Amino acid sequence: MLKENQDLIANLRTNTTHFRTSMKSAGFNVMGHDDCPIAPVYLGDAKLAGKMSEELMNRFGIYVIGFSFPVVPKGQARIRCQLSGAHTTS
Repeated sequence: MLKENQDLIANLRTNTTHFRTSMKSAGFNVMGHDDCPIAPVYLGDAKLAGKMSEELMNRFGIYVIGFSFPVVPKGQARIRCQLSGAHTTS
């Protein structure tokens, strides 16, 4: 499918750049490489990561995973956002 249509790959790159740039501009610490569509957003606090993932789903229908200890070191909780070429900005 990707060999026949490169639009999804191009859109994934655009979405990744848009998400990471926007989140950083809003003051969030987005971890990882700037071109990686898996974008962990560092929050530090485990309760905050859980609450944020819950609220994003409840309020906006956005599914992200909250990670905290023992999956990541204590005090380094985050939410894991994964961009897709099928996502839109509207």
